[in-house]
Amino acid sequence: MLQKKSSTEPSHNNWSIALELSGFNARTELISTITGLPANKLKIILFNKNTARGPLPYSPKTLFKKIPKTLEATFFLFFFRTEKAWSNDDSVKVCINAYRKYSSHSEKLTNNVSQISFTEAWMIAKWSDSGSIRLEQCSHCHSARIMLESEDFPCAVCRSY
Repeated sequence: MLQKKSSTEPSHNNWSIALELSGFNARTELISTITGLPANKLKIILFNKNTARGPLPYSPKTLFKKIPKTLEATFFLFFFRTEKAWSNDDSVKVCINAYRKYSSHSEKLTNNVSQISFTEAWMIAKWSDSGSIRLEQCSHCHSARIMLESEDFPCAVCRSY
């Protein structure tokens, strides 16, 4: 399960991760949760950075609102599961590395900026670790698809159930 770092004294590594996450335009509240650094200090220090605001996605159902978002979420989840299987890093680094790979491949394929923000990627990883979502093969077109533990949504590629 993805968990925040626990420490009484902010370490150099926590600040390094905070700056890296702000480079991904992660929400200040998420950076605070991951690093354990106070959100009010982060807001002051990262004031010049354009960090996203607003609530975190609260349900995996948000992935299924638009087909392109579902495809991108599936693409990221593939990288996350692969990175997790082959890496001995902590969960924060696994998510960061998977997001880097996803962004790089997504931009090469679409000649556009990634559609999934780091905040959304973090939530996808968290939902995957908790078992709320899983990556499966579509029985109709054999592409990868995201499945919820309790509901069945159509495949983003062929739209079959």
